[in-house]
Amino acid sequence: MVMLTAVHLEFNLFSLFLVGVVINQIHFSVNKQASRRIFMILVIMIAVALIIDSFCIISDGRHFPGAFLINSVSNAFYFALCSLVGFVWTKYVIMRVMLIHSRKLDLLLSIPALAATVLSFLSVNYGFIFYIDDDNCYQRGSYFIVHLIVSFGYLVAAFIYVLVLRFTGRYSCTKHTINLIMLFYILPLIGSVFSTVYSTSPGLWPATALSMVMVYIDMQDSAITTDGLTGLSNRKILSNVFRNYSKDISKDKLLVTFMVDLNKFKQINDTLGHLIGDEALVNASGILKQFVSGTDLILVRYGGDEFLIIGLLNNEKQAEVYKDKLLTCFDNWNKDNAGKPYRLMTSIGYQIYHEGDNLEDLIERADKSLYKDKKKAHSKM
Repeated sequence: MVMLTAVHLEFNLFSLFLVGVVINQIHFSVNKQASRRIFMILVIMIAVALIIDSFCIISDGRHFPGAFLINSVSNAFYFALCSLVGFVWTKYVIMRVMLIHSRKLDLLLSIPALAATVLSFLSVNYGFIFYIDDDNCYQRGSYFIVHLIVSFGYLVAAFIYVLVLRFTGRYSCTKHTINLIMLFYILPLIGSVFSTVYSTSPGLWPATALSMVMVYIDMQDSAITTDGLTGLSNRKILSNVFRNYSKDISKDKLLVTFMVDLNKFKQINDTLGHLIGDEALVNASGILKQFVSGTDLILVRYGGDEFLIIGLLNNEKQAEVYKDKLLTCFDNWNKDNAGKPYRLMTSIGYQIYHEGDNLEDLIERADKSLYKDKKKAHSKM
């Protein structure tokens, strides 16, 4: 028993050190996106849970002065945090995967967590979720199942939500991000089984802490190759993409690069302001994201109001079809958003890879093709 307690504490302390490093790194980061703020709150809550879990271990079954009070209060906070972390994780997943932030949705999602939190603190006197027996030992209460339903319910609901989006392709983040969020569940699931079956064993919180560290490391990696405004990949990925695609070129497959540019974007910035300009870029990236969804095309924000799409197509005719479809997508957006103070008009140029081309050659030719298309567009205005 003493050995198991010591091991449990060591796991908690090590996990606390790891999340402490993450908290420090996020605190001094210049990236203050809403999803990162939610992630920061989540990591802090896990750090607090590790501390409270340690108090539960130290006080449970002990008889030093104040041990009973520490055991009771620690368990109340412990169970409250389980449901609250589940709620915050679900909120984080929605924001990260779909870029949705809704106060009404937050309020609705928080109701089970708040109800479980109230039950957790009432359990100190009434033993709903847990109670402390005469030997100062933690015991599960008659309504312990409520804790399991709420805490695991959030995690399961978020997982199903991500799973459905993953297989329908209706998500706003990268495929890599959504896959990582799904993988996040593995360690906490294993830890939860251990902590549910063996209540004194190190389980849920150390496992969750390790998963959060993995997510944070991925966030840092993604930040290097992801555009902060639109969430699209940036040009730093192009070398690897070009290298991989150029290996698959054959008689039946052509490597094509599209350059897409917003017409009169400077005018939007100058007349409506940079915030509206940013909104226009985000909306344009949304149109492009939807266009490449379900294809093998790679979309990149190349710089400013220029976007690059690269991928393997069957023939040049298909490239022309794609160009026309993309122009139609922008036209449809303008019709559906006639109330906006701006229109999203675009020029598109493309080029096909020729043997011996390097990436710079291909992009340069696509860029020249774009400006030919842009001159045609301006001549019609």
